[in-house]
Amino acid sequence: MKITTRVKTITKRVFVGLLTLVLALGGLAYAFQRKFKSPIPAPNLEAPKNSTEANQQDLEYFQTVFPRADRSFSQEQRTQFQIEVAALLSRTNSLTRGELAMGIAHASALSNNGHTGLSTTRFRHVPVRFWWFADGLYILQTDAQNSDLLAARVVRIQGHTPEDVLEQLRAYIPGNGGHKRVECTYFLDSPEALQGIGLGDSTTAITFDLDTADGKSITRTLESGPVNPEPEIDPRFPHSPDCSVTCDWPNVWGSEEGPLYTQQASGGYFRSWLNDLHALYIRLYAIEDTGVQPIAQFLSETLADAKSRKPTNLIVDLRGNQGGNYFTVRSFTKEIVNVVPGQVFIVTDAGTFSAAVVTTAYLKHYAGTRAHIVGEHVGDFEQFWAEGPDTIKLPNSTFRIGVATGYHDWEHGCADVTKCYWPNVLFGVAAGKLDPDLPVAATFAAFRSGRDESLERIHTYLAGRQ
Repeated sequence: MKITTRVKTITKRVFVGLLTLVLALGGLAYAFQRKFKSPIPAPNLEAPKNSTEANQQDLEYFQTVFPRADRSFSQEQRTQFQIEVAALLSRTNSLTRGELAMGIAHASALSNNGHTGLSTTRFRHVPVRFWWFADGLYILQTDAQNSDLLAARVVRIQGHTPEDVLEQLRAYIPGNGGHKRVECTYFLDSPEALQGIGLGDSTTAITFDLDTADGKSITRTLESGPVNPEPEIDPRFPHSPDCSVTCDWPNVWGSEEGPLYTQQASGGYFRSWLNDLHALYIRLYAIEDTGVQPIAQFLSETLADAKSRKPTNLIVDLRGNQGGNYFTVRSFTKEIVNVVPGQVFIVTDAGTFSAAVVTTAYLKHYAGTRAHIVGEHVGDFEQFWAEGPDTIKLPNSTFRIGVATGYHDWEHGCADVTKCYWPNVLFGVAAGKLDPDLPVAATFAAFRSGRDESLERIHTYLAGRQ
């Protein structure tokens, strides 16, 4: 009888303990969801009677929802945000679509946080795609009708130099200087965006002065088509998994292949053995399942391959990688640098963003003195806000604005639970600055010829150690 009573008592205590644990975990999950992932409230509006009312609905929804959803703004910036949106509301009867969008872009960029800003996917675009190199702005992709413009250097846009236009766009694009330079390319091909900041009157056409690949100086006016949403595709990687509109457009190489880091983009990630560098080369276009196999499977196979073949050095190439889920690579970064005994090279540029920045920090931290960042500074500060819910979608114009709720600090580590993204308190690292110690300013001349100046820089560095 006493044994039965004791068993019942123990069972009851275990049950109470488990119930308490479940409730505590449930409460923690609820608090996490409310703090970082609260859904964006959908608008409940009647159909607008005209463009003035449509603008007003979009702006009032933005004015109400954005400050509640985003946490990257200081109080002073929130005050300025309200002033700017109020000024836009006073002009609803005259705002063009481009002026509406760029006004919203400017207001949402006030915190200068790279994850908080206007997406360009709802703009109308002309059929060319650009990229900045150390030697200028060049056309890397066009539709078939304008393929004679491939590899042309852009001299003027609407009568202004590309550098001047970039300077004017900086206030509309949040983030560090590299990120602004990358993101501006998605504004430069939109007549609406340019008209919205006062560069011309047309909302459908852009005039370019160009130096073509065969040495001619020409002027070409290009017309935009309808809104055709596509993710902001890096034109250096024309066959990336997310592309839809531009996948089959002509590019600067024709049927040839570009340098190694631009190849196999449709697969999402690949590895190669560079015998001249005694290195395992890992190319990650994204930190998520975008390729022909899940990224976890790819990383597992890569780790097993490294253990079997025993490379001396490691190269992880994150150029143009816009991120994903960094928890998919956290353990891998620690394990792979322990498998490879030599130098660890992390190749980055201004297109390395979000979870790719975190991957850079993990690799640098775990590799210690063996780590070398090659190329350009990543496309964000070491401290940034991210991890928000879905983007805010305006009801009429359908423009989208990113929001951020969780703070990151990959320079010092993140310990403040009142603002840090909670998983980073447990799994974050203090990697220090992410400045390249082997800087490379990529040129279009090398890019077009198939040379990779970052791999050349690694080769020179290793040769100097012998």
